[in-house]
Amino acid sequence: ILENLPTFNSAFRFEERLRSLETSFSEYRQTNPFADAVSAIPGIVHQYMTQQMKEAVREAVQIQTDRLQDSLQRENDEFLRNIDENIKKILKGLVKNQVKEQVSRILPRIEESVNATLEAEVLTRSSQSSRTSYAIAADLSEMELKKILIEKMEGNKSIQRSILKRRRKDDDQEGPSAGSNRGSKRQKEGGEQASASTPSEKATEGAGRSTTGSQSRQMSANESALAEEPVQTTCQMEEPLHSVFETGADDQPIVHTSQYPEWFSHPRKPPSPDRAWNTTLPAAQGDAQS
Repeated sequence: ILENLPTFNSAFRFEERLRSLETSFSEYRQTNPFADAVSAIPGIVHQYMTQQMKEAVREAVQIQTDRLQDSLQRENDEFLRNIDENIKKILKGLVKNQVKEQVSRILPRIEESVNATLEAEVLTRSSQSSRTSYAIAADLSEMELKKILIEKMEGNKSIQRSILKRRRKDDDQEGPSAGSNRGSKRQKEGGEQASASTPSEKATEGAGRSTTGSQSRQMSANESALAEEPVQTTCQMEEPLHSVFETGADDQPIVHTSQYPEWFSHPRKPPSPDRAWNTTLPAAQGDAQS
C-alpha cells in the first residue's frame, strides 16, 4: 500500500524545481553579493518539505489502517454471525431428535395412564347408573306391591261386610229357634277356614323362598300382609254376593269385585318341591264342600 502512494517529488515535481532553482541561484550568486545568505534557503526549504512529507505520509497511513481495520472487523463479525447461526441450527436439530426420541418413549406410558383413568371413570359411572336403576326398579315394584295389597285388603273388607250383613238378615228371618243351628254351622265354617288356610300359607311361603333380591323383600311383605288379613275359603268365594238393603241402616252395603281374581283361585304348584301339596288340598276342599 505504501509503495503505491504518490511521493512528494512525483506530486510536486520537486526535483525539477530544485534543479531550476540551483541553476538560477548559481547565476544569481555570480552576480549578487548576497549569494551566501541565499544559498541557505534551499536547505531550509528541504527540511520544511521533509517534515510536511512525514506528516502527510503518517496521515495517509493512519487513514488506510483505519479502513483496513474496519473491513477486517466487518469480516470478523460476519464470520462470527455465520458460525453462531450454524451452531444454532445444529443445536435445534439435535434437540428436535432428542425430543422425538423422548416422546416416543413416554407416549405409550401416557396413553396407558389415560386409558386406565378413562376405564375407571366409565366403570364408576356404569356401576352408579346400574345401582340407581336397580334402586328405582325396586322402589317401583315395592310401590306396586303395596298398591295391590291395599286394593286386596279393601276388597276383602267389603266382602266380609256384605257377608256379615247377609248373616244378620238370615238370623233375623229364621228367628231364635234356628239360633243354635246357626251357631254350630258358623263353628264348622270357622274350622273349614282354618283347614283351608294351611295349604295356601304353605304355597305362599314356598313362593317367597324362591325369589331373590328385591322380590324376596316384596314377597315377605306380601306374606305378612296376607297373614294379617282373613283368608276366605273356596266355598265362600263361590257363593254369590247379593246386595242387601236394610231400611234404617246407617251405611249401605258396598260390593266390590276384586281386580285380581287369580288370588282367590286354587293355589298353583309351588316352585319348591313339595310332594304333599296335592294331597292335603283335596281333603281340605272336600271338608269345605261337605
